[in-house]
Amino acid sequence: MNRFHRYLMVVLVVVLPSGCDRDGDGFVGRDDCDDSNPDIGDGTYVGDLDSDWSSLCSIGCERLITGSLVLNTASKSDIASLTCLVEVHRDVIVESNDDINNFSGLDSLKHIGGDLVIDRSDFLTSLKGLEKLAKIDGNIEVSYNDNLRTLQSIGDVTSIGFLTIYGNYSLSDLSGLEGLVEIRGSLDLLGNLSLSDVWSLHNVTRVGGYFVLSGNPSLCESDAYKLLETIGEENIGVSYGIIDLKDC
Repeated sequence: MNRFHRYLMVVLVVVLPSGCDRDGDGFVGRDDCDDSNPDIGDGTYVGDLDSDWSSLCSIGCERLITGSLVLNTASKSDIASLTCLVEVHRDVIVESNDDINNFSGLDSLKHIGGDLVIDRSDFLTSLKGLEKLAKIDGNIEVSYNDNLRTLQSIGDVTSIGFLTIYGNYSLSDLSGLEGLVEIRGSLDLLGNLSLSDVWSLHNVTRVGGYFVLSGNPSLCESDAYKLLETIGEENIGVSYGIIDLKDC
């Protein structure tokens, strides 16, 4: 074997694998997360993920979910295992979860194509872990989380559908929403007993639906009107309601 043949063999050994589809899934070389498993392909998980969360990142590459991520019964360790997840095409849902206190593990999540729904999860104290979340195509709904104290960690989101913050008894302000510029649907802040500061929404320039601040007994009525004035009544798509707030 001469020098040229030895060189050619080296080139073939190095180059050919990157152009081969070893597992027959239609994804070649670098585009295939696991070229020995035809069920994995380019890292897309098809459908909703509502159990067995720890298996998603076991292949060691970035993943996206075409359906919803449902974390109702997920544990802290389940969420901690989701470090490879970068995108969810539909909703991220946490309802009646009695284990997690934050979202540590979702540190790579950048885009939610549907809604972010966080409901009745009494041990949740913060949204830590969502720091890289930059886009939510749908709504944000945060309701009845008794111990949630802050919305910090989603400050890079600039536009959403509806914003509903309802019945979160420990939430005193809206820090974390300073980046929000547009609410395409309604803004509803209802029944948050400790909420005393809404100025974090001062960068919002448009609310496409209703503007409703009601039943927040720690929030001064004057501060609610200040926010309305800052956004501009002309920039409220339907109408506004400021009801049952503190007289100050």
